[in-house]
Amino acid sequence: MSNILNSIIKTVKEKYIFIIYFFLAILLILIIFQYYFYQKQNNIMHTSVKFDETLNITNTSSFISQMQEISKEKNIYGIFASLEIIKNDIKNSNYDDAYKKYEQLLNKKNIDKNYKSIISIHAAYNLIEYLSKEKIIDLINNINNDDVSFKGYKNEILFLLALKENNKTDIKILSEQIMNDALISTSIKERVKKLNEFNKYQ
Repeated sequence: MSNILNSIIKTVKEKYIFIIYFFLAILLILIIFQYYFYQKQNNIMHTSVKFDETLNITNTSSFISQMQEISKEKNIYGIFASLEIIKNDIKNSNYDDAYKKYEQLLNKKNIDKNYKSIISIHAAYNLIEYLSKEKIIDLINNINNDDVSFKGYKNEILFLLALKENNKTDIKILSEQIMNDALISTSIKERVKKLNEFNKYQ
């Protein structure tokens, strides 16, 4: 009887020690995660302040230099900084440089696919007048086709490309697709309608 009791006590102790170590391990993991997220949040806040301060820099070379540093950050402000650099390229008519930087930004693995869609649309609208059809197509190929909210913008860009090339067949097809699609916003339809009417009298 004594042996059985000792065996039970030993088993309970072993399990008790295991449970203690198990909960200590869980606690340690939670502390590590909490520290990681704290550091991450702290870094985002720091980058936010740095980004806002950089926006007020009037010297172009200093502005670009600071934005390049911020663009290395793997957060939303890194994206904003990259877009500011691209904006400067477009302002200075460096369209090929802007295109390359858009491509680099879109190829980053840490960017959410919906962010990529927004960046692609932003890029296409900004550069459609200055780059070849092929390059604009390359940009809009990054749009997330699974999200219907981007469909109208993609079709509008394709419509604008057709207008640019005066491709009457594509103009007609894309115009009808846009106007007849219930999922495409009224504002896009209105723009396409006005452009279509304007194009008819050219």
